[in-house]
Amino acid sequence: MDRENDVKVGAKNIPAYKKTAFWLWCVAGLIVVAGLLVGLPEEAVSLPDFAYQEDDPLQKLVYRVEVERNSNQRGFTIVAPRIHGHYRQGERLKIFVTTHSGTYQLNGKALSLICGCVVPAALTFEKDYDGNYTLLDYRQAQDGAGFAPSIREFCNLPISGQEIAGLAEQILAHYGDYGDLRALHMDNLSAHLQVHGQTGVTLSTPAGETILLTAY
Repeated sequence: MDRENDVKVGAKNIPAYKKTAFWLWCVAGLIVVAGLLVGLPEEAVSLPDFAYQEDDPLQKLVYRVEVERNSNQRGFTIVAPRIHGHYRQGERLKIFVTTHSGTYQLNGKALSLICGCVVPAALTFEKDYDGNYTLLDYRQAQDGAGFAPSIREFCNLPISGQEIAGLAEQILAHYGDYGDLRALHMDNLSAHLQVHGQTGVTLSTPAGETILLTAY
């Protein structure tokens, strides 16, 4: 083959090489973009705090107060209260509860617990002329060595201050095994997610288990 033909053959191959190189760069670019997308965190889902949906007036009062006190801007809050007793004197109402609260973040379908606690408390309300109750006083159990004494201190009637026999022991005994609150908390969490249309949501436990909270 002469020199002229060699030059012509080489010239014909140049466009094909350029096309191949172009598509290789495109494929490489797509791979890089796909890798970046896989590495991105899932979008955070904003949900409101839990809202009690039933008609029990005492539960309504307790849920309202406990949600307000435990609300956290870092996520949405779920509460599960256990009422140990309620006492009226005059226009005063005092409710004794232990509440399991938790604040959660939802990213895509993955739920994570941000903070939580289980705390006994005494809530004192006063009824106005319209029959509505306003919170006057909120007392929580103290941490550490002051835990039991602080519960005994607030287990009294709302006006006279007379001790309510056996109530502190009841609250302390329940605190030793509050499986009912754990179950109610998970029920409220699952119901809250369903009310807001969240399906296929999972929660990872400290033990490394993954719990499906809402069906697909």
